[in-house]
Amino acid sequence: MRPFLKICFFNVFFLLIVLLLVEAVFGNWFSNQSYGAMTIPRNVTWTFDATQLYDKGGLVTYHRDDHGLRGQYPSPDKITILTIGGSTTDQRYIDDHDTWQNKLVENFAQAGKKIYIANAGVDGQSTRGHLYSFDIWFPLIPDLAPQYILAYIGINDLHIELKEEFDTMKSNSFKYQIYHTIRNNSILFRAFSIIKGILQANQSKIIHGTSQESVRQWAFPEKDPDLLSLEKANQKRLMAYEQRVRKLISKIRALGAKAIITTQNRADYHMRNGRPLGSVDQNGTVTLGLYGMQTLFNQRAMKACQDMQAICLDAGSDLELSEEDFYDSIHNTPSGANKLAQYLFKKLEPRISTP
Repeated sequence: MRPFLKICFFNVFFLLIVLLLVEAVFGNWFSNQSYGAMTIPRNVTWTFDATQLYDKGGLVTYHRDDHGLRGQYPSPDKITILTIGGSTTDQRYIDDHDTWQNKLVENFAQAGKKIYIANAGVDGQSTRGHLYSFDIWFPLIPDLAPQYILAYIGINDLHIELKEEFDTMKSNSFKYQIYHTIRNNSILFRAFSIIKGILQANQSKIIHGTSQESVRQWAFPEKDPDLLSLEKANQKRLMAYEQRVRKLISKIRALGAKAIITTQNRADYHMRNGRPLGSVDQNGTVTLGLYGMQTLFNQRAMKACQDMQAICLDAGSDLELSEEDFYDSIHNTPSGANKLAQYLFKKLEPRISTP
């Protein structure tokens, strides 16, 4: 072998040994708290351009810590409220300072109460996925002991027959399972991700939801939907959802926390004084979108919650949002997130005691 090739071979060999040692010492390959092939983003700070999503969007910062949580808290055992839910809880394209969780913290601070909220929302996850979290994710967070766990649920359960990978937090693709295993355990991959995030800080891939067309006119329908017939036709799905909510409350209590169940609303209708406003099409017909099914799912969540004597917040019926509070059919703009925070503060402030 020529001297030059020998030098190259030994240099590469030495580099590989060094990299393996670095991974063995600083990576999570031999840790009892390995995240394996889980798809939860960890140790990430991303910057997205939300200019095209909503007014005054601009650049937004999205950060998840070593445990895969958003939000500021001293340690997992000091968390006042842990929030679980899908993308409407995660809020990928809302800045860290403008999420409804952070606004709720600010509302409590203005009232002289110090609380800490950690956000465990996962894009696309339904109650089935939230149940998985208690088995495969939360046990990996050392000393996790929130006083309350708030489940903001309902929308994703309408589409629970869709991709399971969001709920299992594991890709069905073997290739991506390998990718996530490396991502969750490799210190070198983590360093690469940080550098990549810095270099691409001004770039964004806007793939959230479906666009919500601007609606110029809203009106009450001449006749409210026949919820009784709709309920009979979907009894099996609704009962399964109710049972999952009951199991979720049990899981929350088993972790030593108090359960807060909060329902959701959508952009294809707006609640006014307990009635739905629908959009008026070109023919003058008032359509309510998925109001009927969403309402039935919300009612089942509230029934399970009340039966199990948890804290029940029917935001889906109580909270009055407008067109500017959504940037697509389900996701809130900062103004919508702020209104949700104000609603939650009004309901929770008398119940939550702080040191």
